[in-house]
Amino acid sequence: MVVQSLEQAKSETVSEVDLTVNTITEPLDSYRVGEGYFAVAEYSRERPYIITYGLSVCKGIVMYDPDKKRGLVAHLAWAEDAETSLSGIVDSYEDSLQSSDVLTVQTSTEGNPEYWPTLESVTELLLRHNPRSLAIDKNTQGTWVRGIALHLGNGQVSEIDPTKAWRWSKEQDTSRNLWIPAAGTPFSPCA
Repeated sequence: MVVQSLEQAKSETVSEVDLTVNTITEPLDSYRVGEGYFAVAEYSRERPYIITYGLSVCKGIVMYDPDKKRGLVAHLAWAEDAETSLSGIVDSYEDSLQSSDVLTVQTSTEGNPEYWPTLESVTELLLRHNPRSLAIDKNTQGTWVRGIALHLGNGQVSEIDPTKAWRWSKEQDTSRNLWIPAAGTPFSPCA
């Protein structure tokens, strides 16, 4: 399918989800992605999740290939060139998005600095790569700061319960963090 406009794409391939109805306690047996980074991993019993938290005006991007049980979580902070940033993320994912489900997570639309891409621009850029499906999180609860977890075994994306204080833990692995190409300097980089 050739997408002529975001409106056409929304009516044909973009669905809406609401992660706020399915919260989980933060999984400590996970790969943790810092602001301005992304991680790609395959399912293992030792590390079944990829997580990120502290999404405020940032965008979360999740990609998942159910056949390979392989996923990506990106914490897109601000980007001087959003198109280059998203293309770099997609290229690093290495799998064709035609076999992957993609989810974008929005927190707030208020007060976005100049270089923070809008949800619409992120969606439009991702649609150029023809994902198998694309969903946008509705955030019906209006949660300002959010955390998300991708279970690599089944592709389930859940909101990390913000009422149960997120923890920085040595059990969480940051070794898969990759810098998002063409991104600005994150406010609090995690290595």
